[in-house]
Amino acid sequence: MSPSTQAVAAQFARDGYYITDRLFTVDEVRQWKQECRRVLDAEAAAALDRDAPRPQFLQTGVYVGLSVASPLCRQFARDPRLLDALEPVIGPNIAFWSDKVVFKAEETTASTPWHQDWPYWEGCHKINAWVALDDAAPDNGCLKLVRGSHRAALAHDAKAPKGEGFTNRVDTSQVDDSQVISAPVPAGAVVIFHDLTLHASHPNTSHRDRWAVIATYKDAQADDKDYAFAKAAAVVRGTGR
Repeated sequence: MSPSTQAVAAQFARDGYYITDRLFTVDEVRQWKQECRRVLDAEAAAALDRDAPRPQFLQTGVYVGLSVASPLCRQFARDPRLLDALEPVIGPNIAFWSDKVVFKAEETTASTPWHQDWPYWEGCHKINAWVALDDAAPDNGCLKLVRGSHRAALAHDAKAPKGEGFTNRVDTSQVDDSQVISAPVPAGAVVIFHDLTLHASHPNTSHRDRWAVIATYKDAQADDKDYAFAKAAAVVRGTGR
């Protein structure tokens, strides 16, 4: 039996995250991953054709704007099963904002440092849906989260090593180790978390893929900044402002 709406909302309010059972089938996430690969290959080929520098996402393992580049990714990000999982947290009026693929394989094996997402975009608070496209475990880079860390913004003043990305990162002294949890999930499950929830990832030491899509949503009735890059943003359930 699925948890009740009230139980999900209460857990999210307490912890700043909620982990679903498998929402998407293995075949669906395989298709989603193949489409992500197609988008990345097309972007890399286009850069090569115009003699542009090697795309940064090949080093960072993060590509933003899947729903701009792919109708299929846009369809998955609007799937009713995903919106049903988000509704206890966001409410009946849901706006899709943006999405990205994050992947660990071959040269993109490093861990992601502790950070909150809100300092990257500010504006109204948003909710992330981290959809596992592969089985995710500690040895191939699953998420880590800090319970209850969504109640306040932290200073992101730790220095990033040159070329490593994730310039917004917190000093590890701000992380309460007693509240850290790992979030191993099967492909098709979703980790839903607040944009102030401290999170990181384990390094991928397994030589197995760990791909995930992070789709970000918000209350469609909330005031927010204008974001020129969020070209696929739209109200996907209920009504918006």
